[in-house]
Amino acid sequence: MKDFILPDIGEGIVECEVVKWLIVEGQKIKEDDPVVEVMTDKALVEIPAKYSGVVTKLYYGEGEIAKVHFPLFSIDTVNTNTIQVNETVLPNAEISADNSPSKVEWQTKNIESTPSKALASPAVRRLAKEMGIDLATVKGTGDKGRVLRDDLSQFVVSDSDDKSNKANNTVEVIKGVKASMAKKMSHAALTVPHFSVSEEIQLDKLIDVKSQLLDTYLQKQLKLTFMPFFIKAISLALHQFPIINAQVNDDCSEITYMDTHNIGFAIDSKVGLLVPNIKG
Repeated sequence: MKDFILPDIGEGIVECEVVKWLIVEGQKIKEDDPVVEVMTDKALVEIPAKYSGVVTKLYYGEGEIAKVHFPLFSIDTVNTNTIQVNETVLPNAEISADNSPSKVEWQTKNIESTPSKALASPAVRRLAKEMGIDLATVKGTGDKGRVLRDDLSQFVVSDSDDKSNKANNTVEVIKGVKASMAKKMSHAALTVPHFSVSEEIQLDKLIDVKSQLLDTYLQKQLKLTFMPFFIKAISLALHQFPIINAQVNDDCSEITYMDTHNIGFAIDSKVGLLVPNIKG
């Protein structure tokens, strides 16, 4: 038996969601066969098998969170005489003349649920236990979703409000790329001052420039839109007005002018809202 260890699938990735198993327990697979589709906070990744053999156990169900450097599934690389009948596995079965199995121990397909553990310090876990709160139901505001003491207090208040004003709301779990975008946008909304500017600008000259460049880009099979011009204009404006690209410290006693800036813009993709960030 060999355990397939979930490898590093990207810089800084420590966990991923199991989106779809492409195998079942008892299935015979070959090296490099596609095994599972997993979703990180950056992309959907298909993972191949490292060995040939028979799948003996899947450690996670679809929709559960798998940890990097931990077993993803196990495989029997020696004994491949496993028979699969109506999704029921018969390991090491004795076969009679009419090809019917006899004297076998039946193993039915069964994937145990392994829910992801909430991140919290021992002190917060102890406090949650004393307050009778299930940490899995608390939204953490700390780093990587870690549950803090204040989160427990806020949860008690919110729970009381919910009980006093019941509504038929629909709750949907956010996973993968959508969850990453939601966290980053929420963090930005809480930590970065926001303001809106509305101006009417005559773009006749820009439209002419874009038309002149269109054929050049089409020859390179590239689509030219107004977005690159808008991004460049914003960048030039940040250089001209550096106060917009500045940050104050916690007690508002100092202000730091940043010598570089990043610009993000929202796009509608197949996996939901994404905000690519152009660095420097």
